[in-house]
Amino acid sequence: SKAEMLDTIISRCVVLGLTAPEFLKGAEYLSRNTECEPALIEEALKSSQNNIGKAVEILKGELGTETEIAAKEFLNAMLKNDSLGMLTAVSKFEKNRIAADKFIKDLKYAVVQRIKKDTGSYFAKPLTEVYNLLPEYEQKLITNINLNLLFCSLTSKASQIFGGKND
Repeated sequence: SKAEMLDTIISRCVVLGLTAPEFLKGAEYLSRNTECEPALIEEALKSSQNNIGKAVEILKGELGTETEIAAKEFLNAMLKNDSLGMLTAVSKFEKNRIAADKFIKDLKYAVVQRIKKDTGSYFAKPLTEVYNLLPEYEQKLITNINLNLLFCSLTSKASQIFGGKND
């Protein structure tokens, strides 16, 4: 920033003030140059104060590793019917709709991998039930649903499905 530079340097430079583009121009640019849904683009722009570069980083999945780890933690807690463990795994995404969407996509992938691994096991049927619920949660993310409520609902349904599976 200009405040961090020495006056002698500033006096020898032409100072150009750049601002972030208007929201609609940023959204238009991102919709042309990414394959993301408009709701995700809007959320990325909001969380980056219309900074297109930061929004692209968000949309490209800087969150990837964190959401993948959380999805595996959620899956492991779900298999134990550990509601607190499930809620703990998702708690860090309660204020970020993009991360929440990435988490649900990563959870779908983790569940599918577990179903493939445990194909005739005791958990195959309940895992399939959970997998079939996840598109509903992806759709809810498009609305302006409270993320805390979304994760509580997901945890509750997973607990209902896995209730008694650990006996």
